[in-house]
Amino acid sequence: MAKINKKFIIQLLITIAVIAIIIPLVEWKQSYNMMMSINLTLFGVMLVIMMLDRWLMAFKWLILLRIKDIHLTSLYGLKLYLIGGFWGEFLPTGMGVDVYRVIALKSNGHSMKETTSSVVVERLLGFFATTTFAFIALSYVAFFFDDSLKQYLYPIFYILVIPVFLSLFLMRFPVTFHISRLFNRYKDTTVIKKIKSLYNAIMDFKSAPGKLWTFYFLSFIQQASPTVFIYVGALALGLEVHFLYFLAIVPAMLILQRLPISVQGIGVDEGLFILFFAMIGLSTTEAFSLALVYRLGRWVIALSGGALHLAEKIKA
Repeated sequence: MAKINKKFIIQLLITIAVIAIIIPLVEWKQSYNMMMSINLTLFGVMLVIMMLDRWLMAFKWLILLRIKDIHLTSLYGLKLYLIGGFWGEFLPTGMGVDVYRVIALKSNGHSMKETTSSVVVERLLGFFATTTFAFIALSYVAFFFDDSLKQYLYPIFYILVIPVFLSLFLMRFPVTFHISRLFNRYKDTTVIKKIKSLYNAIMDFKSAPGKLWTFYFLSFIQQASPTVFIYVGALALGLEVHFLYFLAIVPAMLILQRLPISVQGIGVDEGLFILFFAMIGLSTTEAFSLALVYRLGRWVIALSGGALHLAEKIKA
């Protein structure tokens, strides 16, 4: 608990510091007017795309679960994602989605080890898909639309290459054999047993390469959806920016948004919007307002998960 509280305090301090930097940069009256004049139809379209994105995320996860002989319906998987998203959006730790799914399946009699390993593999392959999509999208836009963006290819390339090669190295048989031998050198304490068990569960996914590639392909395709719904959010605000710019910067921006350095990304997400969208000509106020629309959309989707959770409690 002390470590958790310390982490939360650090995140809170970073959140406060970033907000303090952003506040004087935004023209609040202009931002208020933009939010009040938002096109509700387009905002509704944005919400629909965000919900479809959640469904695809759940569908992909079910593919990994089937490797472990855990079979769930798509609707049930979506429900777990939405309820977990509710806790993840409004809990300071931001870990609600993963933790809720594991606990929910454990309460239904499924192995905690197997479900945890599916979540770990999901996160790893999802990260590779995000970085791959970000690099390809940015490369395309930089070489065929705006060559001023080429300077941003190098950091994305290194973010992509290092973990991919590290993972391929760790997945090679001689390496996994030596890792297993390393585990055997230590006394089978409770912690070592859990680590060894989880490691073996993750390695079991190697037995179904076809499903792993299917998951990766769907994850790659899914990376386009944030680009689309953030672009629709910009249209709802009346911002006129070419879609290819969104294709270039949104995937790269989302990689950095995954860093858990502030409370629920508050302040940092808005700062990233300001930083990235300044590269394509949006003012600080316009980028900040777009970040607000994005966060509002996330809250609406998260609240739908809260409504499902409340319905379950009432039904019980």
